[in-house]
Amino acid sequence: MTARPCELLLDHQQQITGAHPITGLDRDPAPPAATYDAVHDYLERKDALVRLLWVGGAIVFAATLSVGALRPALVAGDAAAAARFPATYPTVYGLYLSGLLALVYVPTYMTFERVGRALQDLLVPPRNGPLDATDLVAYAAVRRDVEAALGLGTGPIASFKAGAFIFAPLASTIVAQLLPGS
Repeated sequence: MTARPCELLLDHQQQITGAHPITGLDRDPAPPAATYDAVHDYLERKDALVRLLWVGGAIVFAATLSVGALRPALVAGDAAAAARFPATYPTVYGLYLSGLLALVYVPTYMTFERVGRALQDLLVPPRNGPLDATDLVAYAAVRRDVEAALGLGTGPIASFKAGAFIFAPLASTIVAQLLPGS
């Protein structure tokens, strides 16, 4: 059985400091199994969202590229068809599909960010009361480790994967316009 990410983080921090990173005790009171299950489920669903974005982006890229490549065949030698299907239509189509993809992805991403922050607070609860400098540094380090393990703190466009596939239709439009006969 493989260790879950939160188990690895807690074990790593305990090996470094000799004490449990959350409670400061020498004995590890292990978070409940429900927390491990929640983190595991969260990470699986977040990975599924990224895979869905890749698939959606690839479909939108192919659709936009095909419209851009179809235009020269439809307007070849026909001025009336060229007027009905201007060269800007594939670009507008690509931008429209990019917008739809972003409208689906961004709110979902923001929800994942909120749930991830709640999991972070569950794994490393906010502390009340006075902290000395050593405790504060150790506490902040554990919170950063959990944040990194959950993939929090990046914007939806900051990720290359997300940005590349949200704006893929625009790129495919540019490629389609570079095709011979465009």
